[in-house]
Amino acid sequence: MANLDDDLENDDLARIMVYGPPGSRKTWWATRAAELGFNVILADLDNGYKITRQLSPEARKRVFRLDMRAPNDGYDNCGAMALAHAMNGNACYFDEETRKYVGRSKIEVGKKYIHLDFTKLTARDVLIIDSWTIFVQQLGLVSRSVLDPIKIAKFEWDDYAKIRLVLDHVLSNMKRMNCHVIVVGHSETNAKRKKNAAEKEKPETAIEQIRLQPASATRAHGEVLAASFSDVLYFEIPSALQGTTIETSGSVDFDAKSRSLAPKIYKWT
Repeated sequence: MANLDDDLENDDLARIMVYGPPGSRKTWWATRAAELGFNVILADLDNGYKITRQLSPEARKRVFRLDMRAPNDGYDNCGAMALAHAMNGNACYFDEETRKYVGRSKIEVGKKYIHLDFTKLTARDVLIIDSWTIFVQQLGLVSRSVLDPIKIAKFEWDDYAKIRLVLDHVLSNMKRMNCHVIVVGHSETNAKRKKNAAEKEKPETAIEQIRLQPASATRAHGEVLAASFSDVLYFEIPSALQGTTIETSGSVDFDAKSRSLAPKIYKWT
């Protein structure tokens, strides 16, 4: 079975993306870092923390959950913003009751906040972002103007370009952090059209390539996302009898790679 030991115990800090369809046990695999003695900070944007109940009592003590689900009253100062600020090396405050980032000038006396200072994390800590999909969605809706019912129908290309710049900045900051990072994402297929294909040409003749990749702000961004990670592991459950499989070897049509694990398909039970 694919194990966390090889990557997290390596002298180099692990930057791991695990992706695949919903229910393929990605979050459960990532949080098992606590079973290896690591301190786990679970940035829970997707409400997946309940899976940690399957950990041993001792491991659960080493898991700290940040409830970063979308706030109930809009996306301004959401958990994704707090996470982006903290990954930038900025100490910031997070109000878990409202699930919002709080600027230093907005601190209320007597109220409890979570003080996020990721500069204090070490190689004995693992930051899990669960999930990249929701992280991207929150950042995409962070402006109140986007939430206007008249404007929410679709994003303009300029909006996607801005989100991509923010995501690239986050990924760059991830590489500078002093802890291990595991990003949990979802998979999508990217059907690439031939450059000279006519607009009304049938898919069977217009499509040049169909590839499997992590979902991101755009399919173009998802296509290059794997380059930011030391390991990219693809999870799926081909059948109920077979259980979860983890692939560590990819191709031009499929994103997967590993610095420490041999290139093959692992069975994980």
